[in-house]
Amino acid sequence: MPPEILGIIFENCLDEQTPTCAVLSEPPLLLGRVSSYWRSVSQSTPRLWTFLSLRFLETNVDRSRDGIKIANTVETWLHRSSPAPLSIAFTDHRIFQKDTEDVVIWLLSRIRMHSSRWKAIHLKFSSDYFLQLDALSSCAFTSLTSFSVHIDHMGWRRSLLSLRFDLTQASQLTSLAYTGPDHVIREDILVDWERLTSVAFSYDLHEAGGESATLPRHFSELALCRNLMELSIGLSTTLAQHLHQLDALAQGQTVIPMIELPMLHTLRVRRLSRSAHACALVDALRLPQLSTLHIDSAVLISWESPYTPSSHPDAHPPLLQMHTQTHWWHAHHFSALLDRSGCHLNALHIRDVDMSPLELARLLTSPSTSPTLSTFTFEPCPRAYPISDVLAHLVCVPGSRSTSSSPSPSQSPASTTGSRSPSFPSLTHLRLGCADETHLDGLADLIESRTSDRATQAGVHPLSVFELVIYDFVYSHGQGRHPWRKVCFDAFRERVLRCAREGGVDVDIRVERPYEPVYLPLPAP
Repeated sequence: MPPEILGIIFENCLDEQTPTCAVLSEPPLLLGRVSSYWRSVSQSTPRLWTFLSLRFLETNVDRSRDGIKIANTVETWLHRSSPAPLSIAFTDHRIFQKDTEDVVIWLLSRIRMHSSRWKAIHLKFSSDYFLQLDALSSCAFTSLTSFSVHIDHMGWRRSLLSLRFDLTQASQLTSLAYTGPDHVIREDILVDWERLTSVAFSYDLHEAGGESATLPRHFSELALCRNLMELSIGLSTTLAQHLHQLDALAQGQTVIPMIELPMLHTLRVRRLSRSAHACALVDALRLPQLSTLHIDSAVLISWESPYTPSSHPDAHPPLLQMHTQTHWWHAHHFSALLDRSGCHLNALHIRDVDMSPLELARLLTSPSTSPTLSTFTFEPCPRAYPISDVLAHLVCVPGSRSTSSSPSPSQSPASTTGSRSPSFPSLTHLRLGCADETHLDGLADLIESRTSDRATQAGVHPLSVFELVIYDFVYSHGQGRHPWRKVCFDAFRERVLRCAREGGVDVDIRVERPYEPVYLPLPAP
């Protein structure tokens, strides 16, 4: 086979979205182990060597040869990829050690030396190595399109007080992602904000990453991002901090600016701590082109607290009310964002956040949601959250068309479900979480109403994908509920499988069992 054709085949073996690892069991090194001819062709095909991932897990305790391995690998990829642009990802989940710091210093120096070669740079390691990141400032990154730096876990900071990233020479940069250590560190990021199309702040935290205050420092820069299409924000600002900032602005007679991002189509908002409040970001945004909204949390507050509605329509479950810092975590800020923006959502994902019933009803009945929504995900917090209101909004009634109207603040969720709920005519992908078998009949009714002839009669698109996560609490098995759950689940499964056969619905049902003990086998004494 001619080397040109074989080289093209080799290039199609790689996933261009994932940097390749320098291991013999994966391309491109694997291709060179077949024969000398394949090795010659692979080594002379630059595109095979344009992605490199260097990754160290907590289990990689022996660091004595890290420097030699990384040096050989980086030099090999630089040589064989020339003259094509090269992307590199370096991730180290281990705590700080001086040997690894020497490796980081060497790697950053090579990145600086070959600054014009890099297309994408992704770095993730302990905050103790952030002292060395100054080596990347004022580099001639003429080919760089993506720059990503994330803290993996907190270190001692070692007198680190400020950071400076001067990326003004990166004339092609369109994607910026940064997760800083914490509010003690002051970072200055110099970049052409107007050119950026993707920004992520405080979003890629490791489990020991702590809380970051990156957003408030760079909030004003968001107003400059007129071409921004994707924004991912992790929130750690508390309600008290936000109110204090508002008071300071009011005393200074400063008008809080409204930030309009006319090109933004995807917004991801993640709560990084129990005390975070969404209004710190959401209240200042206007997003007329928003089509995808993700709302999730890095901290799942509760798995199984019993949900009992409070007298206030926006109140949270009693267990959550015990944590005053989480109360009113977002209230009606997200639905107000949709109404203010006048956008048309295609996808709405709500995961692991304590969404009040009224706010959920506002989101589902918003004119920005019901006519165009095609993908909806709801995995509640707490897991025992009753989803009957959600089902009432989603189920279709044959022969009737949907009308969208937002509930007034005086209406309760129950009163909104008594009227005709929007049928979401474009909904084709649905993922729900459920912890109570009493909702299984309603789930089956929902699926049946959106498949085959019933979907046609209701004037909606038939459902193509349905995913259900069932939260099965182990403690309840001993209370006589387990046999009844099995009966309910068997009947539900039969109805859903019939929809899959007759309506072509792709069905996926998964069971999660929190707190289930795992017994490890031990040798006999």
